[in-house]
Amino acid sequence: MEPSLRVALCGLAYEGICSRHQYDGLLNVILAAEPAPGGKRVVLPDHDKRPGRNQIRLLSARTLRSLHCLNAPFEPTKVTKRVSDWLSAHYPASSDFVDDSILEKVLQDASAWLYTCLPSAGYSHIREELPIQALPTGVINRLNPLHTSTDTRLGADTEIDAEGDGTFTLIAEHALDQMLAPSEKTSAGMPTRTIASLKGVATVRREGQTIRVADHIARAHARQRLVGIVDVIRDEGHVAAVLVGWVMHLFTAGSLQRANPAISTISAYINALIDPLAKTLVALDRPLVALDSRDWYRFFNKLAAHSGSQVFGPALATFHLWVVETYGCDPMPGIIFNKVEEIQVHANVIWPHEREALLIKAGTASLDHRVNQQVQVMAALGSGGTFRIGDLMPMRISQIVPLSSGLQVTCNPGPKWHKGKGKGARRSVHIPAGWECELIKSWLTVRRKESFDDQELLFGDPNQPDRLYRFAHCNLLVNRLLKQVTGDDSVSFHTLRHTRASDSGIAMCNEQKSCAISPLDVSQNAMGHRTRRTQWATYFHFPEYAIRHAIDAAHAVHLMEEREAEFWTDGSTGALRKAKSRATIVLGEEAGARYYFNTVQQLAIGSTSWRHEPGHAVKLTPSMEVQTLAVNVDFTLKWVIQALKNIVLTDELDVVCSRMSCLPQHIEQLGRAVAAVAESLDPLTASLIKTSLSPGADANASATWIRAVVARHALQLDLGKSPRVINLVKQASSSAMDAMTADAAAAWQRCKRAGSISLEKLHLAAPIVKFLLATQIPASCFIARLQKCGTDQAIWQGELDRFTSEWINVMGFECPVEWVKKRYGRPEKYLVLKTRPHGGREAASPASTPMGGLHGFFFCLAVTHQLKDIKAMQ
Repeated sequence: MEPSLRVALCGLAYEGICSRHQYDGLLNVILAAEPAPGGKRVVLPDHDKRPGRNQIRLLSARTLRSLHCLNAPFEPTKVTKRVSDWLSAHYPASSDFVDDSILEKVLQDASAWLYTCLPSAGYSHIREELPIQALPTGVINRLNPLHTSTDTRLGADTEIDAEGDGTFTLIAEHALDQMLAPSEKTSAGMPTRTIASLKGVATVRREGQTIRVADHIARAHARQRLVGIVDVIRDEGHVAAVLVGWVMHLFTAGSLQRANPAISTISAYINALIDPLAKTLVALDRPLVALDSRDWYRFFNKLAAHSGSQVFGPALATFHLWVVETYGCDPMPGIIFNKVEEIQVHANVIWPHEREALLIKAGTASLDHRVNQQVQVMAALGSGGTFRIGDLMPMRISQIVPLSSGLQVTCNPGPKWHKGKGKGARRSVHIPAGWECELIKSWLTVRRKESFDDQELLFGDPNQPDRLYRFAHCNLLVNRLLKQVTGDDSVSFHTLRHTRASDSGIAMCNEQKSCAISPLDVSQNAMGHRTRRTQWATYFHFPEYAIRHAIDAAHAVHLMEEREAEFWTDGSTGALRKAKSRATIVLGEEAGARYYFNTVQQLAIGSTSWRHEPGHAVKLTPSMEVQTLAVNVDFTLKWVIQALKNIVLTDELDVVCSRMSCLPQHIEQLGRAVAAVAESLDPLTASLIKTSLSPGADANASATWIRAVVARHALQLDLGKSPRVINLVKQASSSAMDAMTADAAAAWQRCKRAGSISLEKLHLAAPIVKFLLATQIPASCFIARLQKCGTDQAIWQGELDRFTSEWINVMGFECPVEWVKKRYGRPEKYLVLKTRPHGGREAASPASTPMGGLHGFFFCLAVTHQLKDIKAMQ
């Protein structure tokens, strides 16, 4: 038999072809078959040229052997004629048909036979009634060990910031942390202050001179204005955070053509896009991190409708690049430049070796140890389950139940996170036992230990139970890591969902078991789909492997005989018989019965370098001892407040370290700072503190002394109850007030006596008053109290006149003075603050002058500056 005829007949008999145009397409492309795990595959073009309707086949072992024997290319039309002649001579009942119709008759019979052996989805696909998106060649090639991934940096996005003071990184991370504010607010307003500030930062009033972005940002005044935007984000919420994040991307990544463009170009981008972008974000009903591909399409369509200038398109493109990296949005260049109306399914998966690399790299993705842990758990949930990113944000600890077979996760995101997903989003997902379960269980142990109940968020902030802990930052890192381990810029967290769906789909096709409950219904429920069709048409990407396995399984029912094996292997009958006997003795009867077929298969495929074949189970064994970077804690005022509060609330040091994302040595440093502040407040205990908190003291001893100091001075550390103290914390957190807060903290340590702020020496208390005035506390809230000495009214009046004159000279404004009875232990003159501006001549009641929160704030502020001094000396 001619080699070309042999190839053509194999294509007809073994490749799942059921129509004439498919057969003609196969003969046209079979010589250009591309290597793939399990052999070679070919793409059959759709004769109507409909997008997404291409048929892909993984060639059988017999076809590969026939191609191996082919010496020269052939003409498909001539070969088709020879196939018809051969069928007329050999096909049963061929005499009933004319030569032109025999091929059509055989294809009809082939279709009927395929109906009996293929799964329903596979048969519908080859009949071109169900489009299934197969993987492009680039995704398949990632299984080749020679494939190298791109090097995506995980730190700062810019070389500018690498040489600077970290301003860009801090601002970008703060913006990320504010991007999930819709979970706390019902609506968002137009961030007018942020828009004005961002436009102002990029404005340069120098005509006729080109200033590059790097030069502009290197100036101190530009960085100071950027730092000021951080405070604006806190006031204006998540929409402002998104705008700031995009502008930071412009400053660091540049324009589409240049990495360091002129600042006028960036200014033009901002002015063209920022207003319509803000309006579109305000109208959005959920955070950007919860959008899927269709939501992103609608979002960009709305933005594109505002096009009005020449730079609008490039500006929109830069925003698109930013959301691809930050949120995992599918690349959609067509919607920006060509306005393509039809949304194409993006066929992609994350291979097992890439998921293993993702887990290992997640341990060093950030300097924040808690962020690393959350990134690992997100990767485990994405690899083991079928979750959207919006399913993870509202997930509670109680929704994950350990079972002997793995984990059962109840998913109920609610309309806030997945509006339009319907009832299908509420579902139960089973994660089989494996490394994913172990990682998730260890995280559950941590969260249960540091949480007050199981109703707290799985990825919640341990210090603010109703808030997520840097979730947008974790999502950014997951997407960056996926791009790094795959070398594919189009992958995202949602690709893990496609991977899980494809794996479950190929498992259903391979098993073909009869069950009381349809496995397809189980998979449909786990995916949260309304229809079965979505599973196959959108999320299943292994059609060629499902079809190949089903056809081979049907052929394997009829065991290959010696003469057939001799034909395909070019070996002798005797040698094959002896080899089969040896295989039966060593491997068993079942393996011996399939020996001939397996031999042909191995001979056709040859030695392979692919990591694994899709559809074959791969057991991942990533190292659970993930190496982590040294935990770097930034001792900010908020961190100190939360750390001291947690130490007072719990006696378990590991719980404190978990909640604060720190190590025991950081608690030791905190203990030394508290000891230094306590020594200045109470010199009598100085020697005891120094002895107990020597350099050899451990973290438990430090925690014990912290509790003792807080109790001794009756400090109030729950600073979230008073609006005034909340504002003080907010204002003092600004780096622009570092010098003023340092002076105020030092003055408080000198003037704090018996629960009061002494006014015996006004120049010592002046930094406290000036700081409080700078934080917008009205001067009418200050009250000076003087204790009565004796009964002589003239003495009282003289003392009052002297104090008032000195107060005006030092402080610069008048302050109401109240005479109080003699109180032992209190200073003769001390300061109190009213919660509201002072009015009238009535004396302020104790209820209107609570000082506990103020002293707690200044204590934390003093400890913060002490920690900074310790860190500077190290």
